[in-house]
Amino acid sequence: MASEVEEVYELLLGRARAIDAALDAVARLHQDDDVPTAMYEAFTTEYEREKEQLRAVISTLRSEYPEVEREQLLVSERRVLQEEKSAVQDAIRTGVINDDIGERLLEEIDLKVDLVAAGESTVLGGGEGYDEFWRDLRDLGLAVDEGDGDAEITVVDHKRGEA
Repeated sequence: MASEVEEVYELLLGRARAIDAALDAVARLHQDDDVPTAMYEAFTTEYEREKEQLRAVISTLRSEYPEVEREQLLVSERRVLQEEKSAVQDAIRTGVINDDIGERLLEEIDLKVDLVAAGESTVLGGGEGYDEFWRDLRDLGLAVDEGDGDAEITVVDHKRGEA
């Protein structure tokens, strides 16, 4: 169960999203001439004032309650990973990448999702605890030579183990 502070934080985030939606709506209505300029300015002034106050309170909560900051990080990671997964699924569906490669990528994303679900960040704390499969280029039949500062990629002959 969420702590009282976390519940307040969620309430504030929800209100901030509602304000953003209201500002977008009133801007559209004004652009379509459905809201007079004076009314648009009144709405905008009031909502922007409340938005700034919310930002200040949210910022204070994040700095004074590390668990709130941590939970926000994990929530953000989950959302980013879902977008990542959707992008890979779209790439598979449209034929940009083949099913086997797509499945490898999806497995790695699922591993990250599991880590985040267990409360571990994949973006903070010195790494993820594993390397993505593409980072070892030799396994993909490529080698990188950075000897003179310029990266050069060559094809590896797996039969002889040489580039």
